[in-house]
Amino acid sequence: MNNTHLLFQSTLSRRTVLATGLVTMAGLAGCATSSGSKATTPTRPTATPTPTIPYKQGEIVIKTGGSNVLAFAPQGTLLAMGEGTNIGVVDPLSTSTTPSSYLSYDKHTQDVRALAWSPDAQRLASGGDDNLVCIWTLPAKGKPQSSITCTGHQNTVYSLAWSPDGTRLASGSQDGTVKIWDTSRDNALITSVTVQGGAAILYGLAQVLSLSWSSDGKLLLVNAESDAAIWNTSTFTTVGSLTPDRSPASDDEVFGLAFSPDSKYIASGWNLGSLLVWQTQALQKAPLYYKTSAESLIAVAWSPNSRYIITGGNGAIVEIWDIQSQSTAPIHTYTWDTSADIQSASWASNGWCVASVDSNSKVVIWRAV
Repeated sequence: MNNTHLLFQSTLSRRTVLATGLVTMAGLAGCATSSGSKATTPTRPTATPTPTIPYKQGEIVIKTGGSNVLAFAPQGTLLAMGEGTNIGVVDPLSTSTTPSSYLSYDKHTQDVRALAWSPDAQRLASGGDDNLVCIWTLPAKGKPQSSITCTGHQNTVYSLAWSPDGTRLASGSQDGTVKIWDTSRDNALITSVTVQGGAAILYGLAQVLSLSWSSDGKLLLVNAESDAAIWNTSTFTTVGSLTPDRSPASDDEVFGLAFSPDSKYIASGWNLGSLLVWQTQALQKAPLYYKTSAESLIAVAWSPNSRYIITGGNGAIVEIWDIQSQSTAPIHTYTWDTSADIQSASWASNGWCVASVDSNSKVVIWRAV
């Protein structure tokens, strides 16, 4: 197995979320072992012909010196990765077995903690420990320029989400606020909302860890640890919340929250490893409940067809779930060195692979379905 190194490397201080110090998904050196626990065999989705990839399932194709967050573009196969204070963009699914740096972004002065592509994949937003939000325009080639800079957060920016039309960007911070920006110019703040996070506010821990915009642009999911809320994006006020009836009483902190691409479902990852899937139009109904192998579930990422979810947390276990199956067992489970914690994951637009990064800054491309 070849471990190929990117041209941009930097050191990383791990993001800490509460006392656990986690943030999304992983992969460690060596090939992963795969075991499928299936009560039923789900039908694989029909897709366009899958291109040949130049590496084995679970092989590390990118090893960096400081990656802690990553995001596939919603179109094509470009992958953005936080590299300490820098951001690199590569195409890991190219025919070459050695992905090379395509672009490098270096506006931030402290570690990058959040990345989000615009719906048309022409712009990339970033946020980090320097409290800054940047919006980059992706050129055909050459070094990109920071086209938009947004200041105003008083602490680390942990989450970003674009509106479906690309005109607005939501940013969530450890300062307990969600800010909505006009993406056409610098510092064009539309509104700033202080999150009402219940116990999280009382203990000074109202960090907004995840945001997700519905496909019609009318709703915004806001995760402030103990509070999983649904906002109306006309008024940016709460119109609903997620309360897990089947989850243990102590399983009360949300680390991952996301609309499915078609917005028919909401997936939420909880601190004791529970994955709950809600019907957006029937929140009063009990959610689908899955017990993951993670002690604390951080990674929650949907497949483009809104059928599969990939999850991960501490203990370096990655699992894939089929919400259309009658089984509550994962259809795939990947394990490796349990000393590595999952940091971030993203599903490629082709629908058949995901990228993951662990706390040792090792990036893996997984063939998911």
